[in-house]
Amino acid sequence: MRLFAAVWPPAAVRSSLAAALDAARRDDPMVSAWGDVRWVSSERWHVTIGFFGEIPDPEHGALRASLGRAVRSLAAPPVAVVGEHIVLLGPRVLHLEVDGLAPLARAVRREAGPWRRDEHPGFRGHLTLGRLAGGGRPVGPGGPEAGGEPEPRARPGRRPLPAGLPRPLGPLPERRWGVEELHLVASWPDGAGPRYEVVATYRVGAP
Repeated sequence: MRLFAAVWPPAAVRSSLAAALDAARRDDPMVSAWGDVRWVSSERWHVTIGFFGEIPDPEHGALRASLGRAVRSLAAPPVAVVGEHIVLLGPRVLHLEVDGLAPLARAVRREAGPWRRDEHPGFRGHLTLGRLAGGGRPVGPGGPEAGGEPEPRARPGRRPLPAGLPRPLGPLPERRWGVEELHLVASWPDGAGPRYEVVATYRVGAP
């Protein structure tokens, strides 16, 4: 099974975000102009702290123990803060940045490093909202992570990147929470998107 470590926003944060996103999709002509977006359902919104990929069954116990050490190493639960702008990550992923989780990510990297299969060495906390059909080519110094250019171009044969990004989502009454739990999650492919199952839960900062 494919495994990753993640935190889930609480219900109040998800509800606040879902209401703002629904309003943007309904009322913001720029968001409507993005066209065919595969939006992620709110119950799937999470922040990936570490991706491990396929882990052989005999190694599950050692991986679980390493995550336990990681969460116990934190003096206090971190506070996550969701950004208020829709941002493009790579050529397809629409997301909101989430600050405050770097200490937890560093602890997981330190303790569970042998199992990590992340594509990028750094950590950038985010909630994936949706994925563009097709995708384009991010341009500008550093690509989308560094801001890019205001009018990105697409590769031949690919749809242009959406205009108006980063896009304000509007005020979020609930966008901050104390992260008290880290989850080890199994993922399987499914026609409607990945299917998740929590296989272990850890109290962050607990002795």
